[in-house]
Amino acid sequence: MNDKKRSCLYASVLFWFLVSVCASLFLIWCEKKACGFLAPRQILFPEALVVLSLVLHLKHEFDQQTVSGKPSSAGNTAKAFSLTDTLGFTNTSPSYDIRYDYIRLFAVFCVILLHCLGIAMPMLSMEINEETLAMLREVPAFLLRPAAVLQTCLYLGNTCFLMLTGALLFGRGTKGGIGTFYERRFSKVVLTSVLYFFFYMWQNGRLNPVCADTLREAFHRILSGSIQEDCPFLWLVYMTISIYVAVPFLQYMFEAMPYRALTSLSAVVLACMFLKTYTLMTTDLLPFFAQWIGIAMIGYWVSRPETRRYDRWIWTLAALSFFKVAFSVNPYAYWQTYINYYVHMAPLSIFMACGIFALALHKKPERTHFLSPLITMLGKHSFTILLLHWWVLYHLAISTLNLDITWKHPLAFAGAILFIITASLICGFLIDQTVVYAVRTLFEATIKQIRHMAK
Repeated sequence: MNDKKRSCLYASVLFWFLVSVCASLFLIWCEKKACGFLAPRQILFPEALVVLSLVLHLKHEFDQQTVSGKPSSAGNTAKAFSLTDTLGFTNTSPSYDIRYDYIRLFAVFCVILLHCLGIAMPMLSMEINEETLAMLREVPAFLLRPAAVLQTCLYLGNTCFLMLTGALLFGRGTKGGIGTFYERRFSKVVLTSVLYFFFYMWQNGRLNPVCADTLREAFHRILSGSIQEDCPFLWLVYMTISIYVAVPFLQYMFEAMPYRALTSLSAVVLACMFLKTYTLMTTDLLPFFAQWIGIAMIGYWVSRPETRRYDRWIWTLAALSFFKVAFSVNPYAYWQTYINYYVHMAPLSIFMACGIFALALHKKPERTHFLSPLITMLGKHSFTILLLHWWVLYHLAISTLNLDITWKHPLAFAGAILFIITASLICGFLIDQTVVYAVRTLFEATIKQIRHMAK
């Protein structure tokens, strides 16, 4: 091992040691916050995972350095430790397209801003009564209506996330096979989501003490969906996972489907959404894709290169839909009476989300700019930010730091949003690179061993 390789190895050891120490201290603080005191037995298992992750990281880095410069079995040369690569500032995947990171970040920002706005102006979502009217009158007229329109449009984040699922997965073909797809998605998405589900229950005191009864109740809450009481927005994660179940089979269908047929299918999906939203037709008469999976199908259609010739029409429909929402939303009416006409699976929401996709995908950037590494890094960690932002908002920003998130202080409101994104990124990175990494590595090693034994 030459001096350069030795320096890289020392740098990687120092980096992962610092990450492990920070993660360990973070988990200890979380335990004290959740239980009010430090219970060694409670924190023993997650701390053991942190230590295991450190060993696994160091083993990986040592293997990289010892074979660096030598051709691997795949014919490639192992890469030396790079802090920018580790943090996600670069992406060397041939299929990487930064334009989808723009959409990811738009969706993440919409979800976070929506939840912050719900705290700053709760009267926008409350039933209309004398108390609510008094709160609404406190808000200047020039601010109230735009805030109500903004709250409605921010639901586009949910629609864009599920459209991204179709855009990124439906057109990948069937080379890997069904089993390989499920294995990868279970490792990267399902395991990660379940660990964060446990994190939320832990922080809400539902795992105190950790025993067979509390673990049984925790799994029951996850399978029954009642985990959403601990974090309401997790329905989006459930919906994404449910779409993943159908993805490998839909890949076979879309691989053989001509673009013209795909366009017709998208039109049928949109017609079904119109009937579902604006008529009294029973959902029993509508096909299976008149659900969120239909939104994912439209996401695949709008991401196809052939669709770029329709971008001007899509932008026009998106603009008209936005103006319809802007002129129809009434802050003095109970939002539940009209919200379903404008958000999620409503055609107006679909048109606006397609407009976002068309805007981002219209032209592939020929060169990178100075913000490209930051966009790449945030896009890589967007799912983690989405999973953890609710905890940062309520447990850290409000309960611990007592941040005043209100419309009366715009600069403080903007600062709170930046803090939530930054804290979600940092805390999520610590969890992902320790607890999640250890569990995922153990799962992948187990699957590899089972395959080896089955041969």
